[in-house]
Amino acid sequence: MRTVHDNPNIRIFTEGDIERITNNYSTLIGKGGFGEIFRGVLDDEDDMVAVKRYIRGDLRDEFMEEVRIHAQVTHKNIVKVIGYCIGKKSLMMVTEFISNGNLEYALHNSGISIPLGTRLGIAIGCVEALSYMHSMHLSSGNLICHGDIKPANILLDGTLTAKVADFGLSKSLSGGITRYTENVKGSIDYMDPIYLSAGCVTRKSDIYSFGVVMLELISRKRVKEKGGINLIAAFNQAYANGKGFRGLLDTEIANECNMKILEGIGKLAVECVAIDANKRPNANDVEKRLLMLWAAQHGKEENIIRRLYRRSPPEIISSSSSNKIGNARIFREGELKKVTENYSSQLATGSFYNIYKGTLEDNTLIAVKKYFDRYEAGKEEFCSRVAMVIMSPVVHKNITKLLGICLEANPPTLVYEYATRNLSNILHCKEDFPLELRMKIASKTSRALEHLHSSRIALRHGDVMPSNILLDDGFVPKVTAFTLSTRFTEDNATRMSMVKGDGNYMDLYYRHTNLVLLKSDVYSFGVVLLELITRKQPAGDCPEKYGLVSEFARAYKMNKSGKAMFDEGIATEENIPVLEEIGKLALHCINLKLSKWPTMKEVAERLKKIRSEGNDEQRWAIDNNSKIRSFTEHDIERITSNYSTPIGKGGFGEVFKGFLDDDDYDDAVAVKRYIRSELREEFMEEVSIHSKIDHKNVVKLVGCSAGENTLTMVTEFISNRNLEDALHKSDISISLNTRLGIAIGLICHGDIKPANILLDANLTAKVSDFGISKSLSGGITRWTSNVKGSIAYMDPIYYREGRVTSKSDVYSFGAVLLELIARKSMKEGGISCEAFRQACAKGKGLRELLDIEIAEECNMNILEEIAKLATKCMIVDNIKKRPQMNDVAEHLRTWIFQVRNGGHEKTAWGLTSIIHDAVKKSAGIFSLSNPKKQNFGIFRSNDVRIFTKEDLSGITNNSSHLLGKSTFCNVYKGILDDNTLVAVKTYSECSCDENLRNSISTSITIMSKIAHRYIIKLLGHCSDADHLPILIYEYAAKGSLNDILYSKEDLPLELRLKIAVKTAEALEFLHSSASCVIRHGNIKPSNILLDSNLMPKVAGFTSSRRIAENNNDQVASMEFTHIHYMDPIHIQSGHFTVKNDVYSFGVVLFELISRKKPVYHCHDKNRRLIPEFIRAYETAKSGKAMFDEGIMAEEDIAVLEEIGRLAMECVSLEIDGRPTMKEVAERLKMIRRMKESSAMGAARC
Repeated sequence: MRTVHDNPNIRIFTEGDIERITNNYSTLIGKGGFGEIFRGVLDDEDDMVAVKRYIRGDLRDEFMEEVRIHAQVTHKNIVKVIGYCIGKKSLMMVTEFISNGNLEYALHNSGISIPLGTRLGIAIGCVEALSYMHSMHLSSGNLICHGDIKPANILLDGTLTAKVADFGLSKSLSGGITRYTENVKGSIDYMDPIYLSAGCVTRKSDIYSFGVVMLELISRKRVKEKGGINLIAAFNQAYANGKGFRGLLDTEIANECNMKILEGIGKLAVECVAIDANKRPNANDVEKRLLMLWAAQHGKEENIIRRLYRRSPPEIISSSSSNKIGNARIFREGELKKVTENYSSQLATGSFYNIYKGTLEDNTLIAVKKYFDRYEAGKEEFCSRVAMVIMSPVVHKNITKLLGICLEANPPTLVYEYATRNLSNILHCKEDFPLELRMKIASKTSRALEHLHSSRIALRHGDVMPSNILLDDGFVPKVTAFTLSTRFTEDNATRMSMVKGDGNYMDLYYRHTNLVLLKSDVYSFGVVLLELITRKQPAGDCPEKYGLVSEFARAYKMNKSGKAMFDEGIATEENIPVLEEIGKLALHCINLKLSKWPTMKEVAERLKKIRSEGNDEQRWAIDNNSKIRSFTEHDIERITSNYSTPIGKGGFGEVFKGFLDDDDYDDAVAVKRYIRSELREEFMEEVSIHSKIDHKNVVKLVGCSAGENTLTMVTEFISNRNLEDALHKSDISISLNTRLGIAIGLICHGDIKPANILLDANLTAKVSDFGISKSLSGGITRWTSNVKGSIAYMDPIYYREGRVTSKSDVYSFGAVLLELIARKSMKEGGISCEAFRQACAKGKGLRELLDIEIAEECNMNILEEIAKLATKCMIVDNIKKRPQMNDVAEHLRTWIFQVRNGGHEKTAWGLTSIIHDAVKKSAGIFSLSNPKKQNFGIFRSNDVRIFTKEDLSGITNNSSHLLGKSTFCNVYKGILDDNTLVAVKTYSECSCDENLRNSISTSITIMSKIAHRYIIKLLGHCSDADHLPILIYEYAAKGSLNDILYSKEDLPLELRLKIAVKTAEALEFLHSSASCVIRHGNIKPSNILLDSNLMPKVAGFTSSRRIAENNNDQVASMEFTHIHYMDPIHIQSGHFTVKNDVYSFGVVLFELISRKKPVYHCHDKNRRLIPEFIRAYETAKSGKAMFDEGIMAEEDIAVLEEIGRLAMECVSLEIDGRPTMKEVAERLKMIRRMKESSAMGAARC
């Protein structure tokens, strides 16, 4: 591919590179006339970038021009171009990522406070970029202008420093200062009228556009707003009439003390937008006048004037001009006092210096390193080193940038780019510090040192230690502190007059000989590596004898491992191999034999390899997790009928509907296919987190496939699509009651938004898509440079800094709350948090923001409270002010109680006594442990919720919907606060028996500790001293097996077999624990419930018993089992074993194939089912006479006979002759496959 520029630092990417960098264009951050802009991460650098993709491939000429110009422009206030891609189908440019969006958003959409000083700084930064552009010459000798200056093209970094972007309309003014074109393009509101009418573009065209930007900066109004004023005309008129100026200004800054400054800016802006281009000032003049205004605002006119008029004209400034030494700007002491506010904000202190925070005129944050006047020792040598650092051409993204120097001080004062913290700060604090981040810091620091060592004139740093490794907002390291550095023309030694530096990081050779080697940095870096993996300080005056270095070396010598020394916060089983490799590398670096030390290049390569292998270790999440099934690519194609039914699409992949057609799971499922197999790391993370979650409001993970070509995840299918569709793409009625229920059902996730909130048939929320979820291991914060998600719902702190906490979800949840009450899309700009915040603060205007369906007078108090809560969730300036998710849930529960009880004030649903409730898990709902699992089930901790009788009255609407009744109890239908349907089982007062109470108590204990897809889930209970406990179960929509077995409904053999197989699996699970077997004790059709998909759910645990290990034969005090299903051996002896369940299940099998009850009426006689089956098999060697005629197709007789024979074995009076439930389940699966084969054979015939 040919290059279109002469800059060797600009990279050329392939289309595949770009797709990988952007995760297949998953995060759109902007859109314009020429193309779309996506956020991405350079996978080999971990740096965030912006990728501009041209929409049309035929814009190749415009693209070439933009690349050619942008590649030659280098300035601190111009977005840096990193590379580009010229592909067959697309054209793309990669630039640095600027975190705070653009000026248009900050001024007109954000609502943030922007003081006058900051606005002036933005203007100065922008005009300094223009002044630089207008004064430079391209490699061709031509001048340039930008051509599209507007707020949307002025980006803002974390300190609101301006960065000019988008050179798509930039012009090379070849042969002069004017260029004519017939192809006029740009934003008409900011376009020079001369350019618009005549196609004549000059540098003064940029000045006109910048003048409009200045007007917007001081007015905070768009140049032309719908139904509003024309800003340019209004300011011209105000200056012409001498009145009305103040009324045009933003009230935030239009105070009396600012008026002179504002008048100066306004006057300058009006001159810039003059119709006569000759009357417009040039960029250099605009810069000077803005600097004077900034100085006036800060009370330092005289100092700025001296500085300005000492400068050479911008047209002839070069690297040798008098205001710079090398690339470092020369400051006066007075200037530094002003920018640091007289050195008022101290960042750090050392033995010979203090470091202060400062802010330059364009809002750039700086660190000013000022040495003490008393530092006399070696001052001459020190100054020569400073000069060497300044003049040495050391430029690397992981080396802190020297911005300037003040020579009035002796030693000189140094001005660096600002960094928020250093490695020592986070190494030796209590904040979470994941291994991934430690490895990133180590890898990038090693690259910086490699760069120093490999330059033409090699540079030994001389002071490598954690406090000299600074970290920016994205936790990217920047090596600093070069005052002990030494130049090497070749790899030889230099003798120092005295040993300098921290002894803990100093190599033995240097300490004893005063000889400095290039490899001295390798030793120091080895100590840093030890600190990173141990989180211990290298204390000790003689590290080779005691301290961290010697302790670590001793550990490896004695145990061949550093495991005893590793930081417990990262020493998980899967991390140990990675930590061992880093430990071995560190030992090579600190080896006492000089010849054994690796070079920094070798160290960097080793770390890169270790880091890459560490990512591969995540495969354990799939390989070793028995909770989820592993599918092949062929399985997935079969399940989805070759991906025939798409039901959704997102940034990570596509979602298809499918059906599992096997013994273990034959429900509808959703299959998420990752678009690119290169997203393996994201896939592993999602599987790892999702597989550890078991909650009724979280979509259930069934399995996954990690094939060579595709990555797919299989989850349960949720019928009602997602909340985004329900709110914004349908017209279904959704009451406030239902909306509050949806909100309560939600839950660190990382990407809470309506599209990731699925709704079942009851509009119960199910959180899905854990593609960017984070495991906050060891703490409450996690940092990442790979920021992903939907910007409209994304916590700005996560967006800017890559810092994700449980409070990140709180912000996103606040956005969803606003959408729920407004029924307008946050993503499409239909609503804003600021509008709700102002409406709540002013006490008016809220109703207009709400969805009219719920904005009734009786709801307004609650809706106002919801709005206030949502805006509190979305606080940006102080994350600590956001509420915790359990506090949010408590408020929501209170309000839903009020809504469902006619606005009466009540304590929220059992909030005074909730134990292990799902709400408690809202901020971290997921127990990221790896509980024991067998056959789709786990033994779980007690997370059953405790209700009050008052709660249950509301849940059941005063017991108004009876589902069923028996001798001892009634069962009522109810609805929880998150719209979950439940069944509430209440025992009658007359049944209050101590034995029954004990049995119910045992069943609560058992059910609270088990979870299986075919066992009914106990959601809660209510204990009352005077009565028996009330139990709350998940709701089974189709009643019980007894209901459909003895109805007139069609009940095909396939469905009967499915119910039998799943029920057998549930009983197998209960019987299979090695330490505590559970015997159900009451298996019968009325205790086999059926959900909406006719999936069985085993219930009725009041006769259940736990059987201790090696004691499978115990005596029961009393049983509550129906006599017809009770094992005769148990009746006779009172002993219970798991084989009692086998007998009861055998009876159920007989009922399934005969559709007759255990005692049924035939030929005017009561007959008993089991003896009749026994008689049939003894006399005719067949159960055909007993089979249900509705399923006696010729091809099914053999299947029915097999089930009958299995049932006969189950009801054998020889208890040892009965099969185990595991054997029963396997036999039934085999019979089911036999049935499927016979059906296919019949179909072929």
